[in-house]
Amino acid sequence: MTKSVRDFILSLILLGYTLVMIVFFREDFDESFPVVYTFIGLYFVYNSLSIYFPRLNDFPGSRKPFSYYFKESSKETYDANLYRRDRKQALLIILLYFPALTLVGFFIHSLFDQPTIYIFFLFLLINLADYICVLFWCPFRQFFLKNKCCTTCRITNWDRLMKFWILLFIPHPMSYLLFGIGLFVFVHWEYTIYKYPKRFYASTNESLRCYHCDDIQCKK
Repeated sequence: MTKSVRDFILSLILLGYTLVMIVFFREDFDESFPVVYTFIGLYFVYNSLSIYFPRLNDFPGSRKPFSYYFKESSKETYDANLYRRDRKQALLIILLYFPALTLVGFFIHSLFDQPTIYIFFLFLLINLADYICVLFWCPFRQFFLKNKCCTTCRITNWDRLMKFWILLFIPHPMSYLLFGIGLFVFVHWEYTIYKYPKRFYASTNESLRCYHCDDIQCKK
């Protein structure tokens, strides 16, 4: 079982637990939420920072920024046109995704008397959607980036910031910690792809070639 499958199962468990607590044990959940949120947040801290430790990071897409995973191709050359196209599509995703999610956050705050629980539920939905994108189907790949898999995706490590952004609507130290981690991972990714673009493409990084992939979901 891969880490992505394990995380997908855990995301289902967390979402199911939260749904049951909201529907059947709302008062108890309201009282225990600060403690629950802190412990679940610690898991996401670990999960996010684990990509910086080679032994904990078994996903090729997340390894692209690091020199240890770069094996320069002796035949292929860097495609600057592909790099510019991916950059434009990534910018378009930023302009569509983050403002839309912010509007949803404001909408939840205006619609519900106690919006924190529902913001947290939305966060867990986004977390589940992240693993659906990895394992089953990804709209960003289908409609924007046109990459063949997550290993070659232009925005692989954006997922932390894309999940943690909505937590800014929950006023809690854990929210700011997770957002800070997500922003750090995002900035590190973007700096590295600007500085070392050859690490991010299968044409110039042989470590990203299909024959290295052992993902059971891969349709190579």
